[in-house]
Amino acid sequence: MGYKIDDEALVHCLECGDAITYGRPDKKFCCESCKNRWHNRLEKASRTYKVKVKASLTRNYEVLNDLLKIGIHRMNLFELRSMGYDPQFVTAAIPVGKRIEYMCYDIRFRQTTVQVSNITKISLPKWKSGEKDVTLPSSKKNDHD
Repeated sequence: MGYKIDDEALVHCLECGDAITYGRPDKKFCCESCKNRWHNRLEKASRTYKVKVKASLTRNYEVLNDLLKIGIHRMNLFELRSMGYDPQFVTAAIPVGKRIEYMCYDIRFRQTTVQVSNITKISLPKWKSGEKDVTLPSSKKNDHD
C-alpha cells in the first residue's frame, strides 16, 4: 500500500525553497544553516546602515577635533564639507533659548546653513573614587585652585 504525498500541502523553506517533509507543520526552514542565512540577510541592511552612521560620526568628530587643536572655533560649512564633515550626523541637538546647540560626542557647536561656530570641547564627568556618584564640572572657580 503506497501513500501519496500532496505537494501542495508541503511547506517550503523560506531560504532555499526546498520542501520540508518532516518536523512541525509550522516549520519555516529546512535546516539550521538556512535559518541563519535568512536572518543574517534580513539584518544586513541594518548593520550596514549602523556602520555608515558610525563612520560619519567618527569623521565629523575628527574634523571638529582637528579644528580645536589648531585653535579654530568657527568655520564655513562649505569648507568643512570639503574636509569630510557631514552636517546630517550629530550625536545630540539641544535647544538653548532660540538656538540649537549640536554635539558630536564631547564637542559642542552651533550650526547654521552657512557655518559652524562656537566649537568647544566639554569636560566629561569623572567618577568619584569609591562612590557611584558622578562629579560634574563646576562653573565656579575656587580661590585656592
